[in-house]
Amino acid sequence: MIIVDRILFLRRVSLFSKMTTGQLACIAGAASEAVYPATSRIIKEGEQGDLLFLIVDGEVLIHRGDTRLAILKPEDYFGEMSIIDEEPRSASATAITDCLILHLRHQDFRDIVTANADVAWAVIRTLSQRLRETTSNLQQAKGAQADVSQTNL
Repeated sequence: MIIVDRILFLRRVSLFSKMTTGQLACIAGAASEAVYPATSRIIKEGEQGDLLFLIVDGEVLIHRGDTRLAILKPEDYFGEMSIIDEEPRSASATAITDCLILHLRHQDFRDIVTANADVAWAVIRTLSQRLRETTSNLQQAKGAQADVSQTNL
């Protein structure tokens, strides 16, 4: 992908959608491309992480063991927690189809954020929104589970 294609792609990724073209250009320049064939493991739960993954093309299964957590498609991302805290991966990711993925390394992200606080705020806002949505979904699921339990009494 040429840099302009990367910028246009990043603009459609929710994590970066509120950034300026200049900010996106910094990220696009730091990102690298990788191809993962169908059925290949991209990351393994428990391994040390320092990459953010942005799906350009293909589908990725996020799972813990045999438990499916999500199927991600183009413009989705994963590994965002590890790019910030460099902690072990909380789940595994396996390519369902052949995938083209952009990687952003922790150190590159840190350098960009250090040079431009607005990038950090844009990412923090997006991650905060994602956490709120996840919390809301968990509360709804818990409520639905309680309703089912009460009906079975």
